[in-house]
Amino acid sequence: MNPSYHRELIPREDVLSLIDEFSAMKETFASKIEQWQLLDRSGRVPAALSFTELFQHVTGAQELSRDVLRLTADFAARPHIANPAGRDTLAHLSTASTLSTRAAPHFAQTAHAVLTLRRLPDPTDQHYLKNEMVIDHATARNYLLRASQSLHDAAQTLHEHLQLHRFFSSPSLSDRPVPPPPGPKGHSR
Repeated sequence: MNPSYHRELIPREDVLSLIDEFSAMKETFASKIEQWQLLDRSGRVPAALSFTELFQHVTGAQELSRDVLRLTADFAARPHIANPAGRDTLAHLSTASTLSTRAAPHFAQTAHAVLTLRRLPDPTDQHYLKNEMVIDHATARNYLLRASQSLHDAAQTLHEHLQLHRFFSSPSLSDRPVPPPPGPKGHSR
């Protein structure tokens, strides 16, 4: 195997560990997206909205974002970003970081609107504010969904890179061809 190809490979153990880490974080995002709902089962904004509950979406989104930022920074510090798979993975992680940081402000707007909603006497104003709340909350959840997809894409890039190990790994002793038996020596005709 060409030594330059070998340097391009991210060690198999690292790849497997990173794939597991990215996949676990993607599952956490998916779980939170499912858990953090604004609308009730009938698709309406509930009459009794809790600022505290909605603000927990803000803090939860910030924690998710912090985790993705840390994961991205840790990956960026590795020597693997010098190869194509590393650069592509870092690009996906960077996208996930960017998208995840955008969710918390929209959740915060939703929580803040609950406080404003209580002070609005006009039903029309309340209706418009509730619509804004639905849009802000849905936007935040969409950012988290897209960040989750970027984490999936990062894991997929590493999974594809893992396939290169099959082609470029050095064969083990049992995989090497057996040399032919030595020919007859000193045999004269």
